[in-house]
This record gives sequence, C-alpha cells and structure tokens, in this order.
Amino acid sequence: MAKTVADVMKMVKDNEIKFVDFRFTDTRGKEQHVTVPVSHFDEDKFISGHAFDGSSIAGWKGIEASDMLLMPDPNTANIDPFFEEPTVLLTCDVLDPADGKPYERDPRSLAKRAEAYMKSTGLGDTAYFGPEPEFFVFDGVRWSSDMSGTFVKIESEEAAWNTGKEFEGGNMGHRPAVKGGYFPVPPVDSFQDMRSEMCLVLESLGIPCEVHHHEVAQAQMEKWWITLPDRDLAYLVEGTPEFARYIAELRWAQHFALLRSQLFYWSNTLIICKPFPPETFTVRGWPFAVTVILFSPAFKGMRT
Repeated sequence: MAKTVADVMKMVKDNEIKFVDFRFTDTRGKEQHVTVPVSHFDEDKFISGHAFDGSSIAGWKGIEASDMLLMPDPNTANIDPFFEEPTVLLTCDVLDPADGKPYERDPRSLAKRAEAYMKSTGLGDTAYFGPEPEFFVFDGVRWSSDMSGTFVKIESEEAAWNTGKEFEGGNMGHRPAVKGGYFPVPPVDSFQDMRSEMCLVLESLGIPCEVHHHEVAQAQMEKWWITLPDRDLAYLVEGTPEFARYIAELRWAQHFALLRSQLFYWSNTLIICKPFPPETFTVRGWPFAVTVILFSPAFKGMRT
C-alpha cells in the first residue's frame, strides 16, 4: 500500500525515530546517503527537499554548479533493521535547483524517462522486471597489491579446497564439488538458514522474494525478486542497491563478507550492487541495453 507524507510522519512518531536517512543512487549504481536528526525533519522536506553538494558524486556536477536537491519519496519509507539508533530510510529523487526538474543523470530520473518513452512509442503500456541478484558469501577475504606482490585470497568452509582442512568440531565433509552447488539439499547446501533469514528481512522491508537457492559455485547464492506489475523501473533502481546493502549488513554482523559484484542493465539504467572491496565485477546484460547506455546523452563527459 502506498505511503503518504502523513504516514511517514506517523511512522516517525510511533516508532520514536531519532534520525532520517535520505538515500539516492549515483549513475554507476552506488548508493549514497545523508542523515538528519529528526529535530530537523518535518513535512517541509517533502516540499522544499534537502540540499546537498553534488560535485563529489562521480560524473555529476562541477564545483561551480554543485548545489542539488534531494526530494524524498514518502512511498519508500522504511525503518532500517540494522542501525543502532531508530532510523527511517527515504529514497529520493535528485532535482536540479536551477529549474526544479529531475536531474538527467539520476537513475530514478533515467528509469522514469525510459518508461515514459516506451509508452510514447506505443510499444507497450507496462514494463515487467524480475531482478535475479547473485552473490558469494565468504568466511574471509584478504587482498594486497604493493611493491612486494599482488594476491587475492578467499576462504569458505564450504569450498571444495577445504576437504583436508581441520576445523574445530571436526570436518564433516559435506560440501559441493567444483561446479556442484546447483542445488543439492543440506548439509551440502550449508547456507539454507542464512538465505531464509535474508528473505525474511527483505520482505519485511517491502522487497518481495520469489525464490532463493544455492548456485553452481561454492558459497554462491541466488535470489529472485517477484516480478510485480505495480512496481515500476524506478522501484528496481532504488531497490537493487538496497538489496545489496541489506545482504551485506546482515552477513557482516555475523562475520561474513560479500566479494562479487553484479552489474544489471535494465533499459538505459545502469545498476550496480556494490560489494565490500576488492571491486571485482561480473557483467550480466543484453547488447541492446549496453548500446542504449553508450549512446545515452546523460553519460557524455562522465567522470570515472
């Protein structure tokens, strides 16, 4: 059910919220945020917006024209499940204060324009998207790159290379073989309860999950979102980075880390699920989408 400004203010009061976190995603898919104490948050934020400096966002404004506005969307309000202090999250549209129009490089703006263009061509009325995030969960990640050499070392109790390793409590021997993770039952699949916990947290935040399962590689996971006709492309632009952050924070609290990134190309919007470093990327996309990105005017002169 859609949330209104009044609903958000009631949420703040009823849950004794201390902070409000304004979220947005840069053009490369990295989620950004700025937090304000609840004493500086009222209904006017949904009218006047929240000013911020856009010059440090990759590919956006120069320092001479850095003033930008975050306009919170009340329908995106959720209480963060991890922060120590009660905090409401609000995803924002990014506006150019010079003319009050949506900023052309804001992924939410790109997504809305893409769907509007689709409707204007008569090719369709509704676009359906079903994200399929995949990721790894490791017990440890180490890397180094200096004058003495370079290495990356990953560790997982589930990995096939640990068949001969001694573990406290014993090595039970149940683990997928190389490319054998798709998708045997536990105890070979040692992450069943973890993925279920992730799904419950995501669904409590309004991110519906259709299915979860182990993937082909050791320690590789997969989740599918339900394809919903009432959720537009902008919802996925904001939801996919949120998915990555929730998964990362959920496992970080239990001493795990995410290593692999996923790049998803939907229409002319680039979305990146950001990991903990090192930043190694796997590209999943379609040629037409890549072509749209390469020739999109919003990417001209983009800094990297």
